[in-house]
Amino acid sequence: VVLSHRRHTGGRGALVAVVPPQIRSRAHVQAPVICPKCGNVLGGATQNRGSLIREPQRDDLHPLQCRNPTPEQRAAGKRRDVCGARLDTAPQTSGSHLSATERARLIDLQERLDRRLAPAPAEPTAGEPGDPFPDLILAAQLIKLSWPAGADLSPTHATAALIDAHATPFTAVLDGPLATTSKYLRMADLRPAPSDPATCGSLLLAADTLLGDREPSSLRERVQPLVQAAYERSSKRAYQILRGTKVSASLARALVRRRQIFHAGGSSRGPGRLRVPSRDCAFSPEEVPQLLPQAWFDDHLAHLIDDMLQVNSGTVRHLRRAASLKLMEMTAGGTWAECAETLGMPRGSAAGTLAVLDGAMPGNLWEEFEAGVERIAAGLDSNPHRVNYARRRRTMATWQMPARDWPELCNGIPKLGRLARQEPDFATVLVWVEVTQSEHLNCPLLATAALSRQDRRLLVDQVAQFLTPANQKAGRLELRRRLNVYAARLAVQCDRKGEPNAASV
Repeated sequence: VVLSHRRHTGGRGALVAVVPPQIRSRAHVQAPVICPKCGNVLGGATQNRGSLIREPQRDDLHPLQCRNPTPEQRAAGKRRDVCGARLDTAPQTSGSHLSATERARLIDLQERLDRRLAPAPAEPTAGEPGDPFPDLILAAQLIKLSWPAGADLSPTHATAALIDAHATPFTAVLDGPLATTSKYLRMADLRPAPSDPATCGSLLLAADTLLGDREPSSLRERVQPLVQAAYERSSKRAYQILRGTKVSASLARALVRRRQIFHAGGSSRGPGRLRVPSRDCAFSPEEVPQLLPQAWFDDHLAHLIDDMLQVNSGTVRHLRRAASLKLMEMTAGGTWAECAETLGMPRGSAAGTLAVLDGAMPGNLWEEFEAGVERIAAGLDSNPHRVNYARRRRTMATWQMPARDWPELCNGIPKLGRLARQEPDFATVLVWVEVTQSEHLNCPLLATAALSRQDRRLLVDQVAQFLTPANQKAGRLELRRRLNVYAARLAVQCDRKGEPNAASV
């Protein structure tokens, strides 16, 4: 419901209720009947049972009197106090008690909405979605469900009082003992807009203030306290309301709750889920590596180690893994678990990384981490020659080092010892890691039935030792250099969509 004004009844002074087509399809058109005095819906649940008429046994009330109970306490043994207002009495003109300034605010909002409802609207204002009504509807629902958390969004005490009179009956039920126990309790009246134009206008005015500018951090700062209050009051209804409307990407991002810098929720289902990219990206999910390349880490994230509370041999790996998860969230959205699945990363590895970093990084360091990943994302956006790492992973899934190439790679390198006598499986894993920019533990070769458990464990240990920076010297360092050159040539074949076979040694 939107406010409108009729100039022949007083210009900017008279308010009437209008339901535009854009909103009519999204909300209940037939609004519930409201008592003009107490402002509550007529009829409802009585003693956990649905009832068309409240207090039907009362013979002291006229059929046209409101039977809604009053909030005052009554003495034991006495009849419950009811509103008692005559429903056939002409209600006071909507908004007549508002000041001229308050009424001007409401009409200005209406005129702005009217322009957006025109058959040929002008280009949207910078930062505003093309259709503002889904965002406006959801913002109003959020204010109602979290009330009075958003009371400061109302410009004056008078407009806040109108919203309070409308929202309090709903929040009183949700905060009461029947909110979770009564199977007859229904909150269908929560969704429709207020039937009173001044109340509806006040709610829309607060919703418009909540949306405000579309700057991501400020919008999120305004929205998140209301989201938190709504979930604390009724998580199920908050989930239904906040996920029931397709809103703009900017508002959707502001609605997502976060764990540190990641979208909250370890599952693909539940209230924490909202699969919306956390930024506008030029790069695609397929162009995110499973493990952040070492060069990217050195340029943007290596300085974090100096301020971390706990550092060990696995710290760099955890930071690189978390950075790839964040890049995937930026372009694909979803929870960290969904991002790990898209990357082909075991969920347990992702969960372990977040747990380790939670204990090792203070809050301000997470902000620096996010800023570093943002710089990496900006670099990807501007790079015209991005790598499709997902295609490389698919292409290399069954590749193995040709038996003839391994001896040539080791030829002439002194003191390799048993490394030179290894089967080509050792080189297969190392080259796969370099081509796909992934972790050696996720190499498809390690999951094949051809390897026994003992052989797999031995191969994993050998690769891990070889990749340890402290072991990168002498003959091992030269072998690593040759393998990297070999992998670079193989990567070119993958990017050309050719089948990788042997790369010239």
